[in-house]
Amino acid sequence: MNDNSFDAHSHSMHILPAFFLLTFLISLFSFPAYSQSESFPKWTAGISQQVDFFSDFYDEQYITQFSLISEFSRSTWIAHVNQGYRFEQWGTQLELEAYPQLGDGIYALINYAYSPDDIFPEHRAGFELFASVPPRSEVSLGFRYLDFRGNAQSLIFTGALTHYWNSYMFTLRPYYTMTDLGDGQTLTLLARRFFNLERSYIQLFGGFGTTTEDIILQLVDGAFQEDVLLLKSQQLLLSGRFHLSNRWYLTAETGLIRQELGFDPDNYVNNYRVKAGFYFRF
Repeated sequence: MNDNSFDAHSHSMHILPAFFLLTFLISLFSFPAYSQSESFPKWTAGISQQVDFFSDFYDEQYITQFSLISEFSRSTWIAHVNQGYRFEQWGTQLELEAYPQLGDGIYALINYAYSPDDIFPEHRAGFELFASVPPRSEVSLGFRYLDFRGNAQSLIFTGALTHYWNSYMFTLRPYYTMTDLGDGQTLTLLARRFFNLERSYIQLFGGFGTTTEDIILQLVDGAFQEDVLLLKSQQLLLSGRFHLSNRWYLTAETGLIRQELGFDPDNYVNNYRVKAGFYFRF
């Protein structure tokens, strides 16, 4: 075992209580002391469907996501219910995201998800702090935590450097994954082109390295194992958001993810992803 590896299981009971306390304190101070204007909150409801097709070994996988977004003057809250079908198993995941504004040019991302079913992590948590820096740039630093019911845990450190140029946005993001079996690194790059006052956009996303939290595909004997978190992967995804009116917008995503097979190292399975969503503001 790598001496520098993270003993995720022994630390998980310490991480989660501290994370919940941090979430509460930041969320408490994110709300304004004055009364909200009658234009707040603003609400958005939506549904999206993701389908993953595979070149070999695996049947199609499905994830349906129901979302409710609440925008306040100094924070945004997003609740998701994720319904998935993978490896001939159904599963449900409940997820909450918060984006509190902490000051001029400073905000945070706070995320927590829970699932009682094996196809999702039992616990998934994340925190990231963002700050604007001149000229037209943004930096961030944070972490993600995954717990697959004692079979696999990891602490993932991440950060990002984002730069805006005319109607474009570029984000470089590394990940450093720590598990009991060793460490892994991932690097991703996102390029986005905005339209219509930055409401609609198209973007190209690519990455390579070890597996990140959103592309864990494999089960071993019905459960996730630690080494799955260190498999090599590459991904290239094209996506966009398209506003039809002030109230309606669509999202779409398609692309390819290649992931190393846990039972056949240095050989890969191709995952062809298609995703579409429909949203209404009220």
